[in-house]
Amino acid sequence: MLSIGLKEAQQQVINLPGISVPVFKSVLEFLYSDDIAEIDGDYAIDLLVTSGLYGLEKLKTMLESIIGFSIDVENLAGIFDVAHSNDCARLERACLYFAMRQYNRIISSQGYKDMSEIGKKKTRGKST
Repeated sequence: MLSIGLKEAQQQVINLPGISVPVFKSVLEFLYSDDIAEIDGDYAIDLLVTSGLYGLEKLKTMLESIIGFSIDVENLAGIFDVAHSNDCARLERACLYFAMRQYNRIISSQGYKDMSEIGKKKTRGKST
């Protein structure tokens, strides 16, 4: 596969900066099986970002759904910022829906205080 004149064909090791070994293994698992094992937390976020970088839309969609079901008051701001900065429209909508339903709890949370101004405007219903 790497024998068509790419510099990587001459190397013993191919570096993929910014991708952890577990994330890389999950990407390989997905590429071979079209599915992923159970994942959670920051690992899911890292895998979501990586799937976007490599154009793995099906994996990205799966992860948006998985992460969307884990939204709570404390992680809403972080998840929204990741969704917004990585073009994850479904996940961004899930965050906004959660924010509308839990608005009073959210505005008093530490996560809201840490949220970007873009996120605060969107949760208040103002456009960016």
